[in-house]
Amino acid sequence: MNLLVNYFKSKSENRNREYLFALNKNIANEHIKRIFLFVEEQSDCEGIESEKVTFVEVDVRPTFQDIINYTNKELKGETCIISNTDIFMDGTLMHVENNDIQSLFFCLTRWDVKPDGTIEFYDKDNKGWTQDTYIYQSPTDIKDADFFVGLPGQENRLAFLAHEAGLNVINPSLLVIIKHFHLTEYTSDSNSRDKDNRVQGKYLYVKASKTLEVPVQYDTVMCQESDEGELEWIRDRILPNYSSGYHSQSNSYSGVLVTGGTGLVGTAIKNLVAEKNSSPFFSIDAKFLSSNDCDLRNWNSANDLFNDEKPEAVIHLAGKVGGVKANTDSVADFYTDNITINTNVLHACHKHKIPKLISMLSSCIYPDKVKYPIKEESLHLGPPHESNFGYAYAKRMLEVQSRAYSKQYSENFISVIPNNIFGENDNFHRTDSHVIPAIIRKMYEASQDGSNVKLWGDGSPLRQFTYSYDIANILFFIVNNYNSNEPINIGCSEEISIKDVAEIIADTIGFKGEIIWRTDMPSGQHRKPCDYKKLKSIGWKEFTPFKEAIKKTCDWFCKTYPNLRGME
Repeated sequence: MNLLVNYFKSKSENRNREYLFALNKNIANEHIKRIFLFVEEQSDCEGIESEKVTFVEVDVRPTFQDIINYTNKELKGETCIISNTDIFMDGTLMHVENNDIQSLFFCLTRWDVKPDGTIEFYDKDNKGWTQDTYIYQSPTDIKDADFFVGLPGQENRLAFLAHEAGLNVINPSLLVIIKHFHLTEYTSDSNSRDKDNRVQGKYLYVKASKTLEVPVQYDTVMCQESDEGELEWIRDRILPNYSSGYHSQSNSYSGVLVTGGTGLVGTAIKNLVAEKNSSPFFSIDAKFLSSNDCDLRNWNSANDLFNDEKPEAVIHLAGKVGGVKANTDSVADFYTDNITINTNVLHACHKHKIPKLISMLSSCIYPDKVKYPIKEESLHLGPPHESNFGYAYAKRMLEVQSRAYSKQYSENFISVIPNNIFGENDNFHRTDSHVIPAIIRKMYEASQDGSNVKLWGDGSPLRQFTYSYDIANILFFIVNNYNSNEPINIGCSEEISIKDVAEIIADTIGFKGEIIWRTDMPSGQHRKPCDYKKLKSIGWKEFTPFKEAIKKTCDWFCKTYPNLRGME
């Protein structure tokens, strides 16, 4: 028989000793011929020395489906055991070894090792809702098992998928004994169904028995219903898929740090987290950092912050920003401050072994003269526009730094490039704001005093606009679905003219005056679209309809006015 384990190193040394104890017990088990350890770093496996053990190096934490696919390819015709890291088996495996199990799929409930050395059956009421070990003969036709060990509901979801694949699902855990060795910070309800992040879909509850006979008693049920949006998130693997260094058994967001957390996108992420945490399916623990909380230009402050917070993922939005005048007058300050912030954040993530870092850049980093639509590989083909010289080059270097850390240290540092973001908590400064917040403010104030609105140009330029809430969703999607050190454009590919934007805002605000287009003033570049094929290729395709996003932004503006950013 072959044992397959996703073996990872815990932050707790006591917990590591428990893992090693369980593994060595399995190594000593005469019924287990080979052990395959799925590891992200073989250095995490110090103290493991046995000819039985084969290290399978992976870039990201494997799902059940990943392990099943491995056994289908490498272990055809052999008995395979998928188990948690802290589970060990005893001589009762002989009941599996001595029987034909070709049509069977074992879902075994654990026996907990107590502090006094005794063992206690975990599912005392025999409701059949939890298992920790799975045994089958490879190959198997099980599909869609793209979730991780330890998630609430994963055991019953996997049982259902095995049933769907035509296997007889049994739980002879009163005959075949598996022992759970977890005394460190022990809690008996760690997989309670009241916890969040449960796997979505149909479940199979498999009750314990003393024999290998089939059929056995089980019940098929549907997990609690959720709205379509939540279903989409689960289908898109919102459940964590962090790469090297992710060491949480709960697989929940137990620490996401958002720098620049009070800005446009940071606020959108905060609202998204609040919305998702109201659902029984999610638990995202996020901290939103402002410049008042920590001066990221200071290495000691940044280092102390990461040491205290110990985040498991970082979404880096912070930076020194300003309008055209500020960028032009203070080129060196914008470059130096942003370079320093980015360098400190990247090095802190490296030093404190943060599993994943998402850094948000800006489309202004692209060359001033470039072929459209703008592809990611065009990033370094020419200089950016002079109006953003210092800021743009600093953001470019953030992308370069991220790739350098990824290449030298195998860090999962990712650069995303958004384009024309708008939404609630935008900057509504009278002269330094972007086009949508500028038009919203002008039309709102004009509607209050009955005046007309003057806008530069003829309104013909086309732009791609993306709602901030969609950017927030995409960022979490990237956390779970993108692991390349190559940058990726994020945003909506739909183009809309500035004139159409103005008319939509006027209708939404209720502006009844005249829109006067100042054709004596520059209209700006006619179009500068970005290419979003890479984003689409990893599965993202949902965006808030533009009119709906504009309405939400305008409603928020009208409700919040005049207590907004940039109202001086």
